[in-house]
Amino acid sequence: MNSIDKDNGAVLLVLRNVSIFPFVLTPAYIDDARDVAKVRKAMEGNRLAAVFMEVEQDVDEFVKRHPGRTIKTAQWHDREISSVGCKVRIIKLINLPDGSVKILMRGLERCEYRKPIDDDEQSYFPVVNDETIEELKVEGMAREAAMQFQSVVSFLPNFPDELRNGVNGLNAPGRVCDLIADSLSLLPSEKIWALQEKVLDARLLFLLEVLNREKEVLQLGSQIQSEVHHNLSQNQREYFLREQLRVIKEELKEDSRNPDIIDIENRLMELDLPENVAATVSKELSRLELIPTMSPEYHVSYNYIDWLLSVPWKVYSEDNLDLAAAQKVLDDDHFGLED
Repeated sequence: MNSIDKDNGAVLLVLRNVSIFPFVLTPAYIDDARDVAKVRKAMEGNRLAAVFMEVEQDVDEFVKRHPGRTIKTAQWHDREISSVGCKVRIIKLINLPDGSVKILMRGLERCEYRKPIDDDEQSYFPVVNDETIEELKVEGMAREAAMQFQSVVSFLPNFPDELRNGVNGLNAPGRVCDLIADSLSLLPSEKIWALQEKVLDARLLFLLEVLNREKEVLQLGSQIQSEVHHNLSQNQREYFLREQLRVIKEELKEDSRNPDIIDIENRLMELDLPENVAATVSKELSRLELIPTMSPEYHVSYNYIDWLLSVPWKVYSEDNLDLAAAQKVLDDDHFGLED
């Protein structure tokens, strides 16, 4: 390694479920003793680190969902990592009582994995620059992504205002893309792909797809929440009013019971119903008591109970099995149906 490499060297850190994009502040918790030693060594020097994300099992699913998009990986010891990471500068280090550390990093630039000569030494990782195919198209896509992002975060009341305003204040499409990708709740594989894709056009197209997906999901969730809230509010209001009415009638010494309910109960006492019919009527009666009398559903339920009570259960007539008499009755009542 030449002197220039050493001056620009960075310690290698492999993190799990922590993605870092250029120009973004990201915290990380480090408890591995070797990684802690690397961080302390970096803090004594240029504070540079090359952070690579460990590849998760959802990479295969990502490839299936996104035909034509692949994730390049590299092998570091017994761990599979993304072939592209982010060079960072460690801004702050906090020592924790158990020997672990918490660090705050600022992303500087994308970098490519290169196997270190010695894991304990600083190494040089080549920079990965953005590539564009159509400059005008990229600018238009970045503006559209910024607008879509504002639409998505409008559904998130606790979303930080500094991030919301930060996207609007950026003119560089690459930085817009990275800040949005970092802010969204993407899957680990999606974060890896957004970090290692060199072509900015492709990265922005992918980001627009993700934003549209998130917008649809949040809109659906908001609609469901609104419907649930409306139904709960309506039920609570009806319950409150019925309770008020009950108390008022008790104060006025009025019978607060529905006369329809009383009539049905009296009819039940006089009838000898089959066991299953009696159980059905009892169930429907309990339901009827909870339905407001002005509701259309009330009359449907009441008519059903009234019909059940009107059927002559356990009342039988003597069967007349005289076929000749039956034929005579049918012939008299239905002309021309000899068959």
